[in-house]
Amino acid sequence: METKRTESRHGRFAALLKGRARPRRSLALMMALVIVAVMSMAGVVSADDYYKGLPPETIAGMPGVVNGDFWVNTSTTTWDNSGAIDRDVWANFTVPATGGNVKFARLYVTVYSGNMLSNYKGYESVTLRSNNAYTLAQNQPLDLEYFNTSGINTTSVFYPDDYFVSLSRDTSDYVSAFDVTNLITTSDVNVNIVTTNTSPKFDGRIKQATLVVAYNVSSSAYVTRYWVNEGQDPITYKANNQVPGETWFNGASNNSFVAAKIYANYLASNDGVYTWNGRSLTGLTNIQGNQTGLSSKSLSDTVIGSNNYLSYNRTANFYKLPLAFLKIQSGS
Repeated sequence: METKRTESRHGRFAALLKGRARPRRSLALMMALVIVAVMSMAGVVSADDYYKGLPPETIAGMPGVVNGDFWVNTSTTTWDNSGAIDRDVWANFTVPATGGNVKFARLYVTVYSGNMLSNYKGYESVTLRSNNAYTLAQNQPLDLEYFNTSGINTTSVFYPDDYFVSLSRDTSDYVSAFDVTNLITTSDVNVNIVTTNTSPKFDGRIKQATLVVAYNVSSSAYVTRYWVNEGQDPITYKANNQVPGETWFNGASNNSFVAAKIYANYLASNDGVYTWNGRSLTGLTNIQGNQTGLSSKSLSDTVIGSNNYLSYNRTANFYKLPLAFLKIQSGS
């Protein structure tokens, strides 16, 4: 019976091919449309999967609390187009507190590999100077692979080191995080970043260095709670059906507050657009570099609940958010 059914199907198909011209055109058109549809669907899926990252997530131990303030600043460095094999830049900060008053401090360094998809390799060395010189990284390999797989494509490595906390890569950017809480002994903090090339096309330009400091002030009238969110989340025109990203700040108090501020430390030549708990944020203060920036906005006239989110989206072809920070101040 099975042989007869197979022959019958083949016979009908052969008869259709030998029939009039109109059915042949209809069949050919139908097959072409099916092929185009399948290819289009495959393209959408692969494009979306290719550029998924890790939305910034609140690190362990947050929210932190100090009787003082939480300070954020970024140095966008110099975007050197010389094509040099080795890059050597300085990022300089004037911090508001030193020594035992500093309760939390992290330094973030972003290095450009040269290509979103290729696995070029290089090294970075980072030194912080504040009275003394502290080596945070010495010839640290920048050799994480970028995988074209579904789901999150951010690759991260965590280090059991006194200073080096983590290294992550998404598309073309490496972000290193360093714990420098005990290293800030003077208000002048200078960071030297050197990259070297071990792969012929590794770029090694330094996009930025960002320093965050939470500190006590003996005469402070405020209790400050702060959140530090880390990740790497790209939003690119190459991905279809792009939707805004979100980063959450959970565990806030519903009690009244006197001041609050949100920070978005992004990687792009253009700032993004943002909402806070669904409400559009406009009039942000922006420090814009060549390929990075820091936007901030007072939230004093907005509602802050126990769980809050910042949404972000691109305004140009590329945008990426690796870091976001929140501080809420209330009376002591």
